[in-house]
Amino acid sequence: ILENIPLELCKTKVIVKESGREIICDPSIAYFSSKLQTERQETLYFAKKLKKILGRPINICDPFCGVGPAVSSLLNEPNLTHNILASDLNPEAVNILFENLSKWDKRKYPESSGNIDWMYPNRLVGVADATVVAKNKNYIGKWDLLMINLPHKTLELLPYLLPLIDNNSPSLIRGRIIIEESKIEYTNKILHEILPDLLPGSKSLSLKIKRDYSAKLRLCSFEAWLA
Repeated sequence: ILENIPLELCKTKVIVKESGREIICDPSIAYFSSKLQTERQETLYFAKKLKKILGRPINICDPFCGVGPAVSSLLNEPNLTHNILASDLNPEAVNILFENLSKWDKRKYPESSGNIDWMYPNRLVGVADATVVAKNKNYIGKWDLLMINLPHKTLELLPYLLPLIDNNSPSLIRGRIIIEESKIEYTNKILHEILPDLLPGSKSLSLKIKRDYSAKLRLCSFEAWLA
C-alpha cells in the first residue's frame, strides 16, 4: 500500500509559525515542542533585560539548540544579539538549523551539517557535544546567556557547562529540569551549590513548575542571574 503513495506526500518536513517566524522542522528526525513557545518568549524577555544591564547586544550560547526555535525568537529582536553559539549532537537537526539560519540571517549556510565552526564572524554553529564545547579554550568564558534545553540531564551537565559563561560581567543561565514535585526544594539547594554567586538584587533562584510531565514528574524552569 505504501508503494502507491506519491513521493511528495511522504515528506515529513513542516513549517511551524511562531512569534512571527517560520521554523522548519521534521518530526521524524528533529522535533521541537510548540507547547514551549511561552518558555521561549520568557527567555526573550530575560535576554532583553540582560542586554539592558550590560548596555550592549548579548552573546548567546545554545548548545542543545535542535533546529533553533529558541535562537529564532532571539534573532527576531532587533539589535539584541551579537555572537551566537548554536550546536547540537544530532546532525539531522543541524542540517535543518542551517536551513533555518539561512532564512533568518539572510546569509548562506552549508547544505549539510559539519563539526561546529565559525560560519560567520558572529555565528559559531554546527554538530558538537556540549561537554566538549565547554572544554574548548576558544569558546569558554565568552557567553552572556547560556540556555540549557535538556531537562532530563540539566543537573548532571550544568557543572560542565559553567566555564562557557563570561564571568567578567553579569550573565544569565536559563534552563529546564524534569523532577518529582516532592524534590523541588532539594533541587533548588543543589542548584545553589553548583552555581557561582548570584547577581546582587536579583530574584532568588527557584524552580518554577510549568506543567505536568507525568503523574509524578513536573517540568520546571529556572533563571539564574550570575554576578
